[in-house]
Amino acid sequence: MSLSSIRRIAIMGALALGAFGAVGCGDDGDKKPAPDAGGDGDGDGDGDAAGQDAGKPALVGKSTMCGANKEILCEGHRLVTANVDACCTTEDTCGLNADMFPAGDLTGCIRRDAPGVPSDLCGSFSDQVETDKDAVKDDKLLLIPGSVPLKFPGCCTPQGLCGAQLSVPTNLAMSGINLHLGCMGFDQLASSLPAGDAGAVDPASLPILPFCNPVDGTAPTTGKVPGAPTFTCGCGAGATSPGADGFPCLNNLAKEVCGADAPTAAQLAAVPEFICGCGADKTPAAGALPCLAFTAAETCGTAVVDDTSPALAAIPEYICGAEGAPATNTLPTLKNVPTAVCGKLAIEASGHPALAMLPEFLCGCGDGLQSAANTLPCLRNVADAACGAVPVTTDAELAAIAPLPNGLCGCGDGQVKATACLDNVPTDVCGSVAKCTTVNGTGTAAGCPEGQLCVDGNDDGIGAACITPG
Repeated sequence: MSLSSIRRIAIMGALALGAFGAVGCGDDGDKKPAPDAGGDGDGDGDGDAAGQDAGKPALVGKSTMCGANKEILCEGHRLVTANVDACCTTEDTCGLNADMFPAGDLTGCIRRDAPGVPSDLCGSFSDQVETDKDAVKDDKLLLIPGSVPLKFPGCCTPQGLCGAQLSVPTNLAMSGINLHLGCMGFDQLASSLPAGDAGAVDPASLPILPFCNPVDGTAPTTGKVPGAPTFTCGCGAGATSPGADGFPCLNNLAKEVCGADAPTAAQLAAVPEFICGCGADKTPAAGALPCLAFTAAETCGTAVVDDTSPALAAIPEYICGAEGAPATNTLPTLKNVPTAVCGKLAIEASGHPALAMLPEFLCGCGDGLQSAANTLPCLRNVADAACGAVPVTTDAELAAIAPLPNGLCGCGDGQVKATACLDNVPTDVCGSVAKCTTVNGTGTAAGCPEGQLCVDGNDDGIGAACITPG
């Protein structure tokens, strides 16, 4: 129900009730007419069809039966000036026909007395979307900031979304007004608010987000919250979006709290195309390229990336696009991006954090260069003196990193050379991939061209090269 709708309801109520003068109230706070106003002779004025005189209008809406077996009696309602019929929601719970409200933008069958728990947090949230900026911030949703103020307390829906308890106004409990809508979440309430109220407010921009713990109404510290995409998680206590990585995050919520909703096309349009899902149950790994937390790996951003994109500023300059990259490339690449497009984070020397996860034999090709003179793998665009930090001291460690030819061995500890050897690696550490199959064998039977001999150059039993005897 929109704020303007509730304003109109309250104003009509004020007129009908003589500015909230003497009013008869039932047990639930619903407005009751004067004794026997229904003309049914029972004096309770409830207008029940069973006790109502023929031809007299009902003083509450019609009742109906709901539930899987139609075993639940759902009663109609008198909302200030209108009779509102009961209806069955899509969940087969009791509802009210919003099309019969005296005014408002809500339509269809709205759940009656929707459940929720009281929440001071959500009351504070309500204060952020008040139209009357001069109103006292009192942890109540001020629906009418004029002479007839209605205030409703904050609540938390079972889905963990802040809302307003649209039942009996806390400041006019004896007025006879009871909307009987219960705890209406921010999403439903905001969708019908006019411009200038919460309908014009982006929830993600607020210091206090409309998310809560459905058990006690406090701020969530773990789990998932509705109304936010799966890849958006908390910024941390006292922190606001965007996070240090440039990604949007949930203001002032713990980092362990993430969104529950699948990303929409509009949300993915704001994400660079090379950032894809980490996996449905995974989060970004330390030192790895950014990915979308708790999102399927095949889901990627759709914002096109070119050489001028700001998203490349935090990507190391040796990481380039995957499209068109050599099949032999073993370095991380940017999905969906042309191979000529690379990161912009400059690396000038060893010890840079972006090199911490790379083996020590991977060094720069040279500033602005894409390959090295010795044709061995190198880091594109990186200064030639900058190398990875992970030590390699055994054949097994080298084999676990990359399938390199057995004839390719280390240059020596701390040695960086332009020849065909592995920088910084001991000379007795060599690749594990054989060049030929039978040491001291000849020709095709040994895996060499006819007339050539398969030799073991490293005394490890692996055919390292084919040579012509002589």
